[in-house]
Amino acid sequence: MLTRAVWWSCPVWLGLVSAAGAEIVVDQQPVIVAGGPSSDTAFYEFIGPPEGWQLLADNVRVSESASIRHVSWWGFYGGNFAGTNDPPAGDEYMRVRFYASRSSDGLPDSSAILYEETFLNASRIATGRLIHGGSPEFRFDADLTVPIAMQASAVYWLEVAQIGDVDSTFRWIYTVGVLRDYAFLNSIVSDWHLSEGVSLAFQLSTIPEPQTAALVGVVAMVLVRRRRGRLSPC
Repeated sequence: MLTRAVWWSCPVWLGLVSAAGAEIVVDQQPVIVAGGPSSDTAFYEFIGPPEGWQLLADNVRVSESASIRHVSWWGFYGGNFAGTNDPPAGDEYMRVRFYASRSSDGLPDSSAILYEETFLNASRIATGRLIHGGSPEFRFDADLTVPIAMQASAVYWLEVAQIGDVDSTFRWIYTVGVLRDYAFLNSIVSDWHLSEGVSLAFQLSTIPEPQTAALVGVVAMVLVRRRRGRLSPC
């Protein structure tokens, strides 16, 4: 709460805290509000079986080894083109998974799930933007209970999915990523398939340990106080 207040009143301080306290390792924010495919374990189908499911995973490669402690992603609810849908009225379960790549074809290896955690009511904040058709865009944030170590140059797959709410369809927003491909698995295909040329919107970052965050805050406070006489009012 304090850092948020400082962001609006004095951007210099938050810049110091952000740069020293957390490192964004992968940053694939939405560049255009262009819809996205469903990533949901249960939803009503308008074509085909009355109930369907689909999982999505985006490929990730880091330039330097890092321990990922925080995942952000962007999404919306409802149809891609027809109609809108509000977020779940009650509790929402969102699952985050990291897969290794299969040696045979590089797609997600369902037998090598490196990390899995299900979040009850993960942070969900409306961005103020609308997907075509009028569905609000949301940013989701979740801290991993245990950090996942990602090795430089290795290819991993990140999956985010809504779990077990047939009345709500979560959709992961498209963007342009570094590797520009994502994989999908659903009730129609029997294995992961590659969708080429487009990526999904997410961000991976390291967040400081509590003692590190406190130290960074103290250092930033000292720097701001020393500069106070030379800076214009915030």
